[in-house]
Amino acid sequence: MSINEATISTNFGLLPEPEGRTRSFLTSAAVNLTILALVLYIGMMAKRVIEQHRFQQTELIFPTTPPPQPKVKVPPPPKLLDLPKPQQVKLEAPKLNLPKPEPKPVIKPVEMEAKVKALQQKAAKAQGDTKAAINARVAEVSKQYQQWVERAKSMVA
Repeated sequence: MSINEATISTNFGLLPEPEGRTRSFLTSAAVNLTILALVLYIGMMAKRVIEQHRFQQTELIFPTTPPPQPKVKVPPPPKLLDLPKPQQVKLEAPKLNLPKPEPKPVIKPVEMEAKVKALQQKAAKAQGDTKAAINARVAEVSKQYQQWVERAKSMVA
């Protein structure tokens, strides 16, 4: 079968092929134009009726003197009862209970000397880098002890 055969319809649908519809087209066009002409004619005629309507004008006259002010009697204000005065509230500052700072433990000279002696005994047993590190620690502890003694003397004086 070739593609150009007459069996394939041009609208690809189930409806029959279109036929000449010029008569129905011309009839509907004539009816529509007649309706349009009637609407335009009625519109033109109605416009003339609306233009014939006239309005009446009325002049307003204002009075020359203003009307008198109405007298209004104002009632006196109601009497207020004597209310008791509210009590004054005094606020007190809250009491803070701060913990007392703990005194630093006082190092006794005997304990410091014992510490230095123990480090010196370790240094005597150690060798090399360990011995040098322990000797540095002994020097540091003795320096701290000397500073402590000086502070204690300055506090006493």
